[in-house]
Amino acid sequence: MIKKQMGHTFSGFTLIELLIVVAIIGILAAIAVPNFLNAQVRAKVSRAHADMRSLATSIEAYRVSHNTYPPDGDDLPNFNPTDFDTAARLRPLTTPVSYITSLPHDPFHTSYIEFPPETGIQLLFPGNPPHTYIYTTYGSHTGDARQPPNFGKPDNYGLSSLGPNQIFNAFIGYPVIYDSSNGLTSDGDITIVGGQRTPLSP
Repeated sequence: MIKKQMGHTFSGFTLIELLIVVAIIGILAAIAVPNFLNAQVRAKVSRAHADMRSLATSIEAYRVSHNTYPPDGDDLPNFNPTDFDTAARLRPLTTPVSYITSLPHDPFHTSYIEFPPETGIQLLFPGNPPHTYIYTTYGSHTGDARQPPNFGKPDNYGLSSLGPNQIFNAFIGYPVIYDSSNGLTSDGDITIVGGQRTPLSP
């Protein structure tokens, strides 16, 4: 709108015009923000897959050198779960021989998460985040009371990210594999498995 007063010309917007502009900006923001958040989730999922593939490569290199995979906690005699967290399980990949330069962190576990006490999940993640990926082992051996499971030599392993729901589903009794087709923030762990046999096979 243009007004003339005492030989001067003033330009400005009417209230209606301002309201229309604000409404258009609001509509664009409502469209853009969800797309931006979805893009963030997709990027984190892609990063988790890439990180775990790198870890899997280093785990296989460790197996070539030691003829076994890095031990999970219950593969060790006199295992104390309170001092063997997820980072400790993967530490043999970085020292004394560096099969991977550093342990990558789970992009879905960068802030503190209070897990239900009855699940015992908190033992896997002592201290403050960020935390690395969950590493578990399986074996075709059953062991006995005098030896740790798998006789200390697991022949399969799994790597997991908490996924967008930030819950370790496998630990609370209903293992669910994350699938983005169920929705970008759906339940489930992002998981890969590897080894000489199908996990949990006899």
